[in-house]
Amino acid sequence: MKPLPLLKLLLGIDINGKKNSLQKDMCLAIPGKIVEMDPNDQTPFVQTALVEVSSVRRRINIELIKDEELKPGDWVLIHVGFALAKISEREAQDQLRILSMLGEDKQAMEELQGYSMEEEKKNIKDTILKNLI
Repeated sequence: MKPLPLLKLLLGIDINGKKNSLQKDMCLAIPGKIVEMDPNDQTPFVQTALVEVSSVRRRINIELIKDEELKPGDWVLIHVGFALAKISEREAQDQLRILSMLGEDKQAMEELQGYSMEEEKKNIKDTILKNLI
């Protein structure tokens, strides 16, 4: 069996390119390259970094992997504005290639563009202030 048909079978896509009953939706993590760290972030309990994914830059929360030695140029896997893991550049390129092959790269970019860490930081500040009053 050729690799692409096998991949489609594993993903639950029939020969006509339609979903079959075996296919399940799942969340995607996309690779992003750290452009800038925010060491002096004034938001309590939140450490952020500026990342770039296909020319789109967004601030993300890096609290989940803050014990990693992160620096500009490092690659991380991002899901809904959170860095989940530090990965190598090769792993990042492989992941981007797979997303593109599956046609998921555009959807992943739309999700990234729709997320703003600034909104999340404002929500956290508001919650802290409410609890202090």
